Amino acid sequence: MASLTDNAIIRKFKERLKPAVPKHFIAIDFDSRSVRIVHARAAGKVRRIDTLYSNAMPEDLDLDNAQAVGKFLGVTLKDFSKNAKTSLSRCGVLMSVPRRKAVLKPLTLPPGTTPDEMASMVRFQVEKDLPFNPEESVIDFTVTSHLDLTESANGPDQTAGVGVLVGAVATEVVEHYRQIAEAAGVKLRRLGLRPYANMKCVDACVRRTEDETVMSVHITSNETEINVLKGNSLAFCRSAVVDILTEESEGRTKAVDSVVREIVRSAHSYSSAQHHGDITAVLISGGTGIEAEVLKRVESKLGVQCESLSPAGAMDLPTRSDASAYSATIGLAIAHQGQALPFDFLNPKQPPVKRDARKVRAALIATAAAVLILAIGTAVYAHRSGLRETLDGYKKREEALKTATKGQSALARRVKTVEAWLKARTNWVDHLALISQLAPSCEELYLRSSFKTERKGTITFKAYAKGHQVLDDFKARLADVGYNPQSAGSGPSDRGDYTHSEEITLTVKPGMKVDLTKHKHAPRPADDDSARQLRNGSSSGGSRTGGYRRPTGSDRSSRYGGSRR
Repeated sequence: MASLTDNAIIRKFKERLKPAVPKHFIAIDFDSRSVRIVHARAAGKVRRIDTLYSNAMPEDLDLDNAQAVGKFLGVTLKDFSKNAKTSLSRCGVLMSVPRRKAVLKPLTLPPGTTPDEMASMVRFQVEKDLPFNPEESVIDFTVTSHLDLTESANGPDQTAGVGVLVGAVATEVVEHYRQIAEAAGVKLRRLGLRPYANMKCVDACVRRTEDETVMSVHITSNETEINVLKGNSLAFCRSAVVDILTEESEGRTKAVDSVVREIVRSAHSYSSAQHHGDITAVLISGGTGIEAEVLKRVESKLGVQCESLSPAGAMDLPTRSDASAYSATIGLAIAHQGQALPFDFLNPKQPPVKRDARKVRAALIATAAAVLILAIGTAVYAHRSGLRETLDGYKKREEALKTATKGQSALARRVKTVEAWLKARTNWVDHLALISQLAPSCEELYLRSSFKTERKGTITFKAYAKGHQVLDDFKARLADVGYNPQSAGSGPSDRGDYTHSEEITLTVKPGMKVDLTKHKHAPRPADDDSARQLRNGSSSGGSRTGGYRRPTGSDRSSRYGGSRR
């Protein structure tokens, strides 16, 4: 069982889903001769008729063509809006189905049938009696007495069951009226049954007692609807297809004869079906022009009181000579409140949906969870978007800083290299001085000024010598002091008398001590003036590196070059 909270929630949802009743609306009824419009306004629970309007149908208009009828109706509504100086925006539209397009079937449901069970039981019982496919039909019903569904003199017969009158139309009929409204540019809100609309108009114009049986006859250009009203029920209803379009006297006489014959036949059929209560009065309405003649002839044949239904005088409506033709349209308008009209093929009665409280609660929980997940997802997305924007900002700032500190970065790399060189704790200057002491005289060998040291403890340089033996002796002296000389490549030289060259790599062993007091430099040649140039600050006579002059030209064999020993 659903809890009070669940019921309250369901009730609120139902209230929200109920279509709002427009403050003003129009009822529309048409036949092959004319379209009739009644404009009404809602004043509390009262419906006030404002305007009656009609327009002649084109003779070549096909009523089965919903698009053509709808376009003509749209033009008519625009003209009506201009003449009445009334805006029809958001105006509800009401229409009704003629009797000949509907199937009416009286049923008796088992005693004790509850309202919630009626819709499903009605559909189950009536489907086998429909002249069209039940799956392609719209079925509605009302609880009423009809024909042989009678009440005993002592009150309702509880053993007789529940009497209902079922109305069914083909789905294509409902769709036809939908398309007409759509082509006219209006919203169809209710699709009733014309006999009940006529009954509502009769009730608004004539006071009937519970015991009176009144026949209501509504004559249109191509159909005459004959209804018998008893109490609050439509006790009998049928349609007679009679064409009254001709203006010829002979044709109109035949039409009057046909209509009178159908009325008298219907009265006799009802009297024979109902074992008590004859028809006490006949009310005739319509706008075809034969109503007065029909009234006289029916009154003489049935011997009962016959009157013309006059809505304008009875309801204080706008005075119109043809107000009688609007009886169905007026009844449709004044009955548009709640379920005042028992049939609505646009919104038929359906079996109630049985709600499982657990399923409702589960659905609410699932909905809340979905909303929560959506909120979390939105928050996460927003947070990630913020982080992404922040990251992009940092990347742009990084690029700007890299551009601004490009020179500092190069200097930092050099500083790092020097720091690594110092961290190795190798006194490369002393090693260079020792190598210079071990080298022979520059007249036999000289070293290039480019010395390369590495973190792994190696020194690489290139030596040029006057003969291969000079290089071997030099490498032997290097090995004697603890170096491990390796040749990285040797070959001939084109530097004058220095015919051999070799790239030598020395490995400095960890913890190797350098003693510069044990060795002496080879004597300088007599013509070496580099010391004097160093003292004088002169750079003439060749490129100077380490205070020595590189030999150039013909004196290459006797001058010092590169980093001297």
